[in-house]
Amino acid sequence: MGPGLIRYELSFELERDGDGSRLRHGIEAQSFLSRVIEGRLQRLLKRPFETFVNDVRHRLAAPAAPKPKPPRAGKSRAPRNLPPPKRGRRR
Repeated sequence: MGPGLIRYELSFELERDGDGSRLRHGIEAQSFLSRVIEGRLQRLLKRPFETFVNDVRHRLAAPAAPKPKPPRAGKSRAPRNLPPPKRGRRR
């Protein structure tokens, strides 16, 4: 980021291990004023980070391709526009 009174750097790191994937994230202050308010800034940004991290974890855990739908029962091929059956002769 460019020069300024408040500067910070966001970092994300994806680690793959035997159990799956792990996403690490962090925020680091880059200027004096940022260091002064770093704790408050981290608390302020904690919820969006958690939302983002949970979304990434969900996407990493999702299967690569959608599962195929199970076969459905066949539909009747009888035409719908037939007249009703005729009754026998009335007495």
